[in-house]
Amino acid sequence: MIYVASEGDVDAEVCKAICKYCGFQEIRTYPSGGKTKLDPKIPAYVKASQHMKWLVVRDLDQEYDCAPSLAQALTNFHSSPNFSLRIATRAIESWILADHEAAAEWLSVSQSRIPVALDTLANPKQTLVNIARKSRSRSVRAALVPPESSGAAVGAEYESELIKFVKNSWSVQRAQNSTRSPSLGSCIFRVRLMKE
Repeated sequence: MIYVASEGDVDAEVCKAICKYCGFQEIRTYPSGGKTKLDPKIPAYVKASQHMKWLVVRDLDQEYDCAPSLAQALTNFHSSPNFSLRIATRAIESWILADHEAAAEWLSVSQSRIPVALDTLANPKQTLVNIARKSRSRSVRAALVPPESSGAAVGAEYESELIKFVKNSWSVQRAQNSTRSPSLGSCIFRVRLMKE
């Protein structure tokens, strides 16, 4: 059994796929509804890991220059063998796009449109939306790209479409083998250690 805390539902679905890939059969996810709700709970998850396994996944976003700085701020170096805080650099979308084969098919674009060095992107979410703008599929554009007049960052069905993609098409193995997101590879490595 492993318990997973994340910012939102998309992250939870990605984490569930990673944990299954690493051999966990029972996975309980706890999407927090944003980082401002997740962050205050992290010390409690560290404490709870004395008795159970906890994986916490958090986006780096623009707050810190690097993942270790954010991890230090959130945990104050407190840890345990059953606890792992993994930072998606800079957002969970970089992990999703790491399976560039499935992502290109889903977004109806050529694979060459998917960036290679995903962890270096300043805003992976915006990158995904911009890729969707070039989609050959009208339905993809309608779901993921916001209307220009809306002022929104993403389309109305963005979250539900990402969840559907991760559940039905995203491959942890392909994403890991692509080496496009080292932060994803680091997460998979750590979850495997927790399974041993």
